[in-house]
Amino acid sequence: MRSRFVAVLGLVVLSVFLVAGSRSPKKTGAPGKPVSRGQLLGIAGHFWDSPYQYMFERSGNRVLTIKGKRYGEFTAGVNGIMSYGGLGEAAALQLQLGKPSFGDLSAIEQLSGLKIYSDRDHSGRSFSRYNPKIIRWGYEYLIPDPRARVAGHTCQRIYDTIFARFFRLMAASHRHLERGKLWDKEKKAYLKALRARGFDGLAYLHRRFAGVLGQHDRPRDAASFTVPMAIGFWLRRHDDGTASELWTGLTRLLGRYDRRFLDSLRRGAAERPAEKRPSKNRRRTRTRSTKKR
Repeated sequence: MRSRFVAVLGLVVLSVFLVAGSRSPKKTGAPGKPVSRGQLLGIAGHFWDSPYQYMFERSGNRVLTIKGKRYGEFTAGVNGIMSYGGLGEAAALQLQLGKPSFGDLSAIEQLSGLKIYSDRDHSGRSFSRYNPKIIRWGYEYLIPDPRARVAGHTCQRIYDTIFARFFRLMAASHRHLERGKLWDKEKKAYLKALRARGFDGLAYLHRRFAGVLGQHDRPRDAASFTVPMAIGFWLRRHDDGTASELWTGLTRLLGRYDRRFLDSLRRGAAERPAEKRPSKNRRRTRTRSTKKR
């Protein structure tokens, strides 16, 4: 249940898009090391070598061919990108550190010059706390121009075809907690449940948030990242104090890649099922009956 690096939404973009070029200048106030676009392109190349195929839809019309393999909608979550997608391994290979063990993200720390965790829990009775500086490092340096091209596709097309559902789900689940003023109530309930003997985090979240934001959800299986899991992610980040930085990075990304969705989310439209509009015949009937009155 515990993600190995769930705090770095800005860094998620690193694994997907990425552009070549010269070293990025140090941004005023931004933490960590600047990263060259050439380094990022190298990491992207290693990432797409062999990501876990079952994290992607592979049938239908909405697929892209990258390095000879077909990728449709990304169905997994942050851990899928960081570990099963091999982003940590890709960074290690780019930095010539050798192939790391599964889930080893120390290469990301070396790349950024920042620690991932400010406090890591090993007891299972609390949540690990992530370093907010590495989140800001991600969204300051690692969101590329949507027009840039990777493996023959623009970053915008890769987003639209593969990753839009993931980022929209993350945004909608945050908005659900925000609009309902549920942050403190749900965090308290989550922490209380966590400390009970035999706690099953996934089972708890799917019971607690069954039916929420159904338009963004998928059937639960071994590879799918669901709405309850996304809500659990935000509650853990609310507990460690990094939710605000993550939301800043996510809205910055959506502002560049998915402005229409972001605007609709702010209006509340993206959280509600579409309302059925009356047919033209029904509207005419209603107008005639109103005139008779």
